[in-house]
Amino acid sequence: MSTTERQQLHDALGKVRKTIHRCRDRKESIGEENTKAVLIDPI
Repeated sequence: MSTTERQQLHDALGKVRKTIHRCRDRKESIGEENTKAVLIDPI
């Protein structure tokens, strides 16, 4: 894995973590399609 790819993965994981924390704090359920779109596809 190149340095650029590592940085992109690191950035994507940071965004996913923020999304998870935001949903958890708001006690939201995002559903299967949104889970895929927001949490899985970015990685």
